[in-house]
Amino acid sequence: MMKKYLFCLFCLLLIVVTLIGLPYEQTEEYIQKQAILNERATRFKAETGFEGDITYNYQYMKFSHIIGNFRDIVITAPQDTVYMKQVFDRVLAKVKPYISAQEGQLFRGKISSNTYGTGVRYEQIVNGYRIEGGCGYLKMSYNFTTCKLSIVDDTADISSDIIPINIT
Repeated sequence: MMKKYLFCLFCLLLIVVTLIGLPYEQTEEYIQKQAILNERATRFKAETGFEGDITYNYQYMKFSHIIGNFRDIVITAPQDTVYMKQVFDRVLAKVKPYISAQEGQLFRGKISSNTYGTGVRYEQIVNGYRIEGGCGYLKMSYNFTTCKLSIVDDTADISSDIIPINIT
């Protein structure tokens, strides 16, 4: 009886250990995704002149947070919201090929400034509808203390094609 109990316990432990497995960071899938996103980040930095850090979203295979500056964008008046509107539009033009939102889906909200920085939120609207579920925006800000731009990409890849209504 004791041998059966120990054998069952051993089998149960063996199953639990295999279910726990390797952490995601050590799997082959993670390594492949890391290599693809690293290559994409290198291309982004080379094409846009970006200098800084990029955080990835492995589930959607895109950049999730970009912090740094672009070599050709010099920010001289970060408290001036009219000036920062132009800066944010230039930054949007640079990052647009690397985000999920398609052309014509992002609409700039109000630019706000406080003691920490200046920021704006671009809402993603597809065929007149906002994206539900807490996503569908691109948030940009400039931090006065660090003198760096911060870009949070939470856009979704949704087609703008008009779907015809067929009522029979």
